[in-house]
Amino acid sequence: MFFYKISDEDTEKYSELSLYFFANFYKSIPIKVYNSYKKTIVSILKKKVTDLKTINFITASFLYHEQPDNQIISLITQSSFKQQIYNYIFTLYWDNQDKIKYIGGYVNRLISTDEFFVAEAIRKTLDYIKNDQRDKADQMINIIKSSNSVENYKLKEEDFIAYIFIIKDKSKVQLHYLVKLIGILCDKNYIIDTHGMESDLENILKVLANNNWNLEINNLLNHVSSFIRLSKMNEWNKKYRR
Repeated sequence: MFFYKISDEDTEKYSELSLYFFANFYKSIPIKVYNSYKKTIVSILKKKVTDLKTINFITASFLYHEQPDNQIISLITQSSFKQQIYNYIFTLYWDNQDKIKYIGGYVNRLISTDEFFVAEAIRKTLDYIKNDQRDKADQMINIIKSSNSVENYKLKEEDFIAYIFIIKDKSKVQLHYLVKLIGILCDKNYIIDTHGMESDLENILKVLANNNWNLEINNLLNHVSSFIRLSKMNEWNKKYRR
């Protein structure tokens, strides 16, 4: 409560305990205060933190005041609470995009760097498609498409089940977005061929065929042909391609 009355010479003013209290009393952090807390924030990023208010405060602090250079990106991707950081980055991205100076830079750097951020971006995009939030879906699809591929990321087979839930009773527009997203994931080599994956893809093809959405069928077949085994592709082309 008396933070601004405490002398900067006080060695406890910018301690970790002080930052925890600061995060509870203040919603924003001026650049001068951030610079003084910077070493403390770096130190906390290396530790295990569970307090969500502190995590959100730290996240907002570097999004406002710290360029996404290699050092801060490395600290974030190696943090034990990076999942919470990623969730808050996406929350702030939509709520305060024009006000937060570096948030676009962080999204673009992280989606080209960390497989967990890629996975979170895909989950968010699926949510936007499911909820028919077209502007957000468009923007996220473009971000994923324009990003550098993360070499060690592969879409997990069990995660692909999410696609099946999304396509049930959905509109043609939503199916269009879903096929577009799958196509980008194929092009970026994020999907691998397994029997489970083939089964899920065929379920999507069946839904598209039942609705006579031939353009989406052909687009999907064109994209998955780069990684699906030849015998299966020949079968699908005869069965579904129009």
